[in-house]
Amino acid sequence: MAGCSAGALAAAGLALDGDFDGAVEFCKTDCIPKAYSTVSGLFVLHEYVAASFDGHLGPHYSKEKLPPGRLQVAITQFPSGAATRVTEHDSSDDLKNSLLASAAAWPVAKIHEHPKYGTTIDGGLSDFQPLCDENTITVSPFYFSDCDIRPSRYIPPWWAVVPPRSTDTVDWCYDLGFQDAMKFIKKKEIAASPHARSHLAEPYIRKDAHPFDSPRKFTMHRFLGYRYSGVISNLANFCMDFGLGLCFVLLLKPLALVLIYLELFIRGVVAVAWLLTAEILLLFVPLVLFTFGIFDGAVSLDQSMKPTAVASFEQSLQRFHAETRDIRMRRITDKFLCICSLSLLLRFLPGTFNRPSNRYLRKHDRLYRHSYLYRIVRHVI
Repeated sequence: MAGCSAGALAAAGLALDGDFDGAVEFCKTDCIPKAYSTVSGLFVLHEYVAASFDGHLGPHYSKEKLPPGRLQVAITQFPSGAATRVTEHDSSDDLKNSLLASAAAWPVAKIHEHPKYGTTIDGGLSDFQPLCDENTITVSPFYFSDCDIRPSRYIPPWWAVVPPRSTDTVDWCYDLGFQDAMKFIKKKEIAASPHARSHLAEPYIRKDAHPFDSPRKFTMHRFLGYRYSGVISNLANFCMDFGLGLCFVLLLKPLALVLIYLELFIRGVVAVAWLLTAEILLLFVPLVLFTFGIFDGAVSLDQSMKPTAVASFEQSLQRFHAETRDIRMRRITDKFLCICSLSLLLRFLPGTFNRPSNRYLRKHDRLYRHSYLYRIVRHVI
């Protein structure tokens, strides 16, 4: 089981049989009231995560439940941005630190200092949808994702940062997640497996209807996540819906694509400059050393006879060129192929004309690997 940020908490809950009902109740009775009580209430996510872990997950910890590799927590090292998978959790405190590191979504949570991995930030920045292998069942709380299990009803994405006030709405989200998971289980006939738990085959009774429990609708009140009523509200909502559509088609989508192109171009230029710098160093450093008599170009001095600074410099140079030219060239080529990608260009077209090309822009492809912005805004475009 693997996850990043809030997904890491969910994965840990599944691996340890944590108290999900208790965690949701804690969210409704403690976290949301505190989040709305003060301005700073929305910027202490780490406190909510730590308290929830202590109350509903930590008591379930045992090393027997978490053999190496069973639970994989994605974190991002800061400031390098390197992706790290934590696969071993030696103690409850060790697991807690990894989960806090994975959920360190600054500025709503403080940057976390992990005892093993140093300064870390939100795992979603480097590994937004962790995969274990080609058979991984992917799960996302975001309505716009392309995961196997995702909300079948629109849920405003900013609820991940600013939750709804209504406890009924929180219950509806929780209930919807269970329903959508059960639909996937039934569709894949997992419930028919001899290894499946008995309750998976039982019919699920839907709870009371919620105003948001409706098929896809492109409306402002659904977009923002609030309720409305009355003739004046309906008229205002119609105008806001029209403006919202224009905003997405004429502003947000083109802006996102331009920024992706700009990022790819800048990263491509930097990669070329890096390659040229490496070649220049490889060519001129021996000449410089030869000029100063460090070695004669034909027979190098024994390593022990060289000055410490020279030996250290040569070792650094060798490490600098450890990555082969072919790998560097491949990265440069990939970046410029992304720029010339027809599938990406088709994202400028509004509506459904570009929908067939979605299959070329998935999480494992070249564009996903070379554009951080694409990972974030790909669902918008």
